[in-house]
Amino acid sequence: MSTTDTTEPASRAEFPFAVTITRPGHPTLYLGYRFQHSAEHAAWAFTDMLTGTAHPTGTTINWGATPPDVEIVPPAPTTPREIAEHPDFPGERPPIFPDLYARVLAQHGHDLAPKLWSNACSIYDAMHQPEEEAEVEVGSFPIDPHTLESVLLEHVGESETRAIFAALGAAAGGAR
Repeated sequence: MSTTDTTEPASRAEFPFAVTITRPGHPTLYLGYRFQHSAEHAAWAFTDMLTGTAHPTGTTINWGATPPDVEIVPPAPTTPREIAEHPDFPGERPPIFPDLYARVLAQHGHDLAPKLWSNACSIYDAMHQPEEEAEVEVGSFPIDPHTLESVLLEHVGESETRAIFAALGAAAGGAR
């Protein structure tokens, strides 16, 4: 879901708590959360970000029960692939606070968010690389494929790792 043009609004029942971000000159955002502590933590994180992030003057951030009859933006994606495929991923449209990274950071914290984002960037780059660069020659990997596999398993999970190796195997004529 986009923070700018949500196509399927989330329900108040699904997200009973919200962080309300009022930005003068821009639509007010209602970021939905399932739990009170999640909304409170996100509000504190967004407030901290205001000191080092470009945002409209007069931006205010509050949290509480989700108001009735508002369009709720659901929580940020939780996997690197979902982040990479999100319509608000950088390059898709001009960023405005809170951009997708700010939302991921507020939701997942400083330990996990940078790892998720780095993996999402790698996935995004692989998905958008020109055809001529996508072709892989057998033996062109600078590291042992078994080492690559263990690194990928640790950072992107088993299903993503299988998909990557399937694509590499097809590009290399079936060799692994």
